[in-house]
Amino acid sequence: MSHKVFLPAHVGFFVNRKLFVLLSVFTSVSTLSAAEIAAPDSPILEETQVLANYIANESTANTYDSIVTALRYAPQVELQSRGIAEGQSDITVRGSVFENTAIAVGAVTITDPQTGHYAAELPIDPRSLTRPVIAVDADNAMAGFNATVATVRYGFTPITDGGAFKVGMGDHGLGHQGVHFGLTSEEGADIRAVSISAAHSESDGTVANGDHQFDRANIQLQYRREYAQTDLVLAYQDKFFGWPGAYTGFASLPETDHAKTTLLVLNHNQQLTAGEVAVGMYFRTLNDDYDFDRRTVERGAPGSFDHKTENYGFGVTGVQLLDTLSIRYGLQLAQDSLERSTDLLFGDFNRRTHGSARIMPEFTLTKGQWVYKAGVGVSFDFSDRDKDRWLPIAELGAEHLDTGIAVAISHTGSSQLPGFTALKSPPSGLFGGNAELGREISHQTTASVSKRWAGGEVKAAVFYREDRDLVDWTFASSAPFSRQANAVDLDVTGGEIIAQQNWERLSVTVGATWLDKNADYFGTVVDASFYALNYAESRYTTAVRWDVLDTVTVSVDTEYREQAANAIRRSGETALLSSVGVAWLMSDAIAFGLTVDNAFDEDFEIFPGTPAVGRQTTATVQYSF
Repeated sequence: MSHKVFLPAHVGFFVNRKLFVLLSVFTSVSTLSAAEIAAPDSPILEETQVLANYIANESTANTYDSIVTALRYAPQVELQSRGIAEGQSDITVRGSVFENTAIAVGAVTITDPQTGHYAAELPIDPRSLTRPVIAVDADNAMAGFNATVATVRYGFTPITDGGAFKVGMGDHGLGHQGVHFGLTSEEGADIRAVSISAAHSESDGTVANGDHQFDRANIQLQYRREYAQTDLVLAYQDKFFGWPGAYTGFASLPETDHAKTTLLVLNHNQQLTAGEVAVGMYFRTLNDDYDFDRRTVERGAPGSFDHKTENYGFGVTGVQLLDTLSIRYGLQLAQDSLERSTDLLFGDFNRRTHGSARIMPEFTLTKGQWVYKAGVGVSFDFSDRDKDRWLPIAELGAEHLDTGIAVAISHTGSSQLPGFTALKSPPSGLFGGNAELGREISHQTTASVSKRWAGGEVKAAVFYREDRDLVDWTFASSAPFSRQANAVDLDVTGGEIIAQQNWERLSVTVGATWLDKNADYFGTVVDASFYALNYAESRYTTAVRWDVLDTVTVSVDTEYREQAANAIRRSGETALLSSVGVAWLMSDAIAFGLTVDNAFDEDFEIFPGTPAVGRQTTATVQYSF
């Protein structure tokens, strides 16, 4: 007996129906009955990257928590921020630049068409999401989209009854408040639920002109049964922050950025009799008002840097099990649109449709205690504005069931398209664009080994990557007031190791990464790079979480880095960053927290020329109901 998931016919032309289709598909998929999709009779494949908590302190001292908060000290992730991490952060993995890492929510990868700087502008309350999984190599090639190096993946958590109200106060005029609550209704095996959350934060900042004011609101509808879950999320955030030299690198300029983001996501996960499938859609708008000098008055002319983008997309990911053969597959479609702009007036187009289809059959063979896997697949990346590409996906692995030792080797190809800021900025000026930039191609080979045991694990990997026609923004002393978009070929060699051990009251995670890069800018004069050559040659992280008492927990994250030399960085090239938190459960309903970020008050410039965030101390009280 076979079982199939049927999608409504109108999904095929969703790009012209937007919100109507999102709402109508929610109605269609959420009413599938248990008779149409039977319970699975074989195990569902697990994520190859364990959903482990690799950081100790999951709350920030600088504002309310966002999806990037849990990435700040993650061993695999270098979160490069302008001001506080929740203000604006670039997510980089394995020496990538800001546009090489994407974010996936459920089945859809949500990118920003203007610039990868806003890829993390997904205003979903992190309490609605699972802990992030960092997908690299074949996992990124299969589940990611328009991201050559990595994808940060989130799922939706089940809504439960109850909620909490949280208030935080700190130095530098910081105050933030947040509330969330959920309600569920059960009818047999069916559960219908709704959650609502809202948050506000404001601060004067740890430096002059480093203030912020954030507001976020979420509504989530959920329908779930034993083997399926459907989520519909409407999220909005209005986020203003100031930071001197945020994007220009000139600390004398009091820059501001004001982004208003609306996001609607529909996602359905279904376990099948022999596999699983996830289907998702999204619609996103971002209004951005950037000002390189807040002391000036904008009049809507070029130089005002006001933009509005709109993008929407559809995604399917899944796996089908056929005895010793499993077939992993995925499809992503997206349309990007630059609705208006005062400055992105060059280039050839304002709209772009692009997508990716991929498939990888994987064979499994068991011999005694050894399980062997071999998968070979392909992805097809296509666009109506650039050349299409076929790219390989291959992975070999073996695991010993008794000892927990696993080894693997993979080779993957991936590609992505530049954003509108790189393509449509004027050819010279403060941000110089290049309309001739094309599809970026990356090929990466990785060898890894891991071992698991009761209460712990260790994983190590070495990799070599060739990035071709990568888009970088560079500095030349002959034009000191211009950042120029240039193509670069990079050869990247690196290694990483993560070890974790959990005891009854103590957990410790340590991580280390090493990187080396060789760059070719095709004869262009480059004195410094803001992104491609702005990386940590070595980086070491530790996360310690200690339950001192049943009601008291101490959490400490640290990061030590040795940064590659950069001609325009004014601080030193080494830094020791740290976040310390103490949580006290005063009763079943009341919890007190104290958090200190940048405990050593380091002045290290993550971006050369951009001042560091100072020490921030915040106390919080949370009442749960």
